[in-house]
Amino acid sequence: MSNKPGFMFYHEDFKAICEVITDGSDFKKLVSMLMDYSENQTYTKSDNMAINAFFTMLKQKIDRDSIKYENTIEARREAGRLGGLAKQRNKNKMG
Repeated sequence: MSNKPGFMFYHEDFKAICEVITDGSDFKKLVSMLMDYSENQTYTKSDNMAINAFFTMLKQKIDRDSIKYENTIEARREAGRLGGLAKQRNKNKMG
C-alpha cells in the first residue's frame, strides 16, 4: 500500500460503533488499531470482542478504499504522462 494520508471513517460506521462501544477508552483502542493498520498494515487484537468485530469490518473498508486510492493515483499518473507526451509533441512540431 502507498503512503496514503489517512483513511475514511464513515458516519454510518461511527453511529453503529457508538451504539455498542460506549466506553471512551474502548473507542480509543479501536481507533488506535485502525490507525496502526492504515499506516503500517499491523495491529494488535483486543480482549474486547466488540472492538475486534468492528475492527474486522472497518479493516475491509480500509483495504477496499486503499485499492480504490491506488487505482486513482495510477490513472492520474498515466493521464499526466500522456498529457506531458502530447505537450512535448506539440512543442517539437512548433519548434
